[in-house]
Amino acid sequence: MTFARYNFVVQDDEGNVIDGAAIAVKKAIPGKPLVALKANSAGSAGLNNPFIAASGAAAGFYVESGRYEITASWMSSTGLVTRTVPDVDIGNQGYAYTIVISPDQFYEPDDDGDWTPAFGRMASYINTNMLGGVTIQNTPGMVYDIWPEADGSPASQLMLLDSIHSLTWYWNGSRLETDNTFAANGQVVFALTHCSNINIYDAEYVESAWDGLHLSLGGAFWVIQEAASPWSNNINFYNLKQNGGIAGLFVGQSSATSGGYAHNINIFNATFDNV
Repeated sequence: MTFARYNFVVQDDEGNVIDGAAIAVKKAIPGKPLVALKANSAGSAGLNNPFIAASGAAAGFYVESGRYEITASWMSSTGLVTRTVPDVDIGNQGYAYTIVISPDQFYEPDDDGDWTPAFGRMASYINTNMLGGVTIQNTPGMVYDIWPEADGSPASQLMLLDSIHSLTWYWNGSRLETDNTFAANGQVVFALTHCSNINIYDAEYVESAWDGLHLSLGGAFWVIQEAASPWSNNINFYNLKQNGGIAGLFVGQSSATSGGYAHNINIFNATFDNV
């Protein structure tokens, strides 16, 4: 048997990496029993459960494919801190491992409060390195400011994900926000092409300068568009939320090419204002 690898980053609510956290992994079933963890893909070396993640930036373990609850605990200046991620699917998409990343990992000091470059870097990383499943964990309650008005109308989409086939994104009460007035053009926020098995939880986008802009101006939150197969399939949005912009979700073809469209695209609960 080959065991699946799960990599992740341990962070506090401010996005700081936490070294030395205790990691407990439980089966996502009634009773939530601890499971046997391994230190290599062959399973020949065991790993304590819970175990201590000496490096919070490179925490990880091997385990049989399945669904798990993962809890990280550490001591802070105010006492014990515990963070739990429920129902994590590991190894069931046919991949040998799952990586866990955060937009905060891609932010650089020179970005000066503008998260636009960080999301672009994250997209490049995923598109280049995605050999397994990927989970994105936004910092809880974070406001990611993008497309500042001072830079003019955005010239390109915030993120393009191409040919990604297993991605889960938890927004954790965070949101994207822009003060751009889109004076020259509208723009796509997130674009997906040739993707499958994508699950987006609690995504939120806000245009703080929205004041009745023309429908051709503003941001289109999610766009799934391609000119040829393989068509995107099984894309799911849970609790999608948007205030301002030209569209919450657009699905279509990027040319007159016939023969198919993206399919099995689902929204489970949404709140749209001024869209």
